[in-house]
Amino acid sequence: MSQKKQRLRIDVRNKKYPIADSCLFRLQSKRKLSQLLNTDLFVLKKLTDDSNYNCYIDTSGHKPREIEHPYFELDKIQTRIASLICRIEQPDYIHSGVKGRSHITNARQRVGRHSVLISDIQSFFPSTIKRMVFNFFYKRLQCSSDVSDLLANLCTCKGHIPTGSRISMPFVPCQLSWPVWRQL
Repeated sequence: MSQKKQRLRIDVRNKKYPIADSCLFRLQSKRKLSQLLNTDLFVLKKLTDDSNYNCYIDTSGHKPREIEHPYFELDKIQTRIASLICRIEQPDYIHSGVKGRSHITNARQRVGRHSVLISDIQSFFPSTIKRMVFNFFYKRLQCSSDVSDLLANLCTCKGHIPTGSRISMPFVPCQLSWPVWRQL
């Protein structure tokens, strides 16, 4: 009898906590990271290679776009990382990429208010490069540089956040709640 393929999904288990309470916060050891991700360190290092993605051009929309979908083992790891990131509380002004919030809740919150800045980041995922992902883990989560580097390599394809991966959306609020946005 054939086994049914496991369906992966981001699991926040109704947990929300401050960044300092995240198990990723101040993570200093790749060995501890491998335990947290339930995967051998050797396997994690192998999964950083771009050959772990199914890359193709999606022509179903109004313009063709490249999709980089991770194969199952990397998808499992990225889903676990995404689940951990999604549990970190986000500021009230962040709506994109946050469960229970949308462009509609964003607009509703701003009805009758004067806009300071309206922006749309063109090609957001390809624009979110590996250095930004590294800085999120290194500066914001205060992981060691080697842990941050491994996480950045696990979360990027061809040097940027992959389109077609569960890891993509959690980086929307992470990037948007960065200090430069809070100052606005």
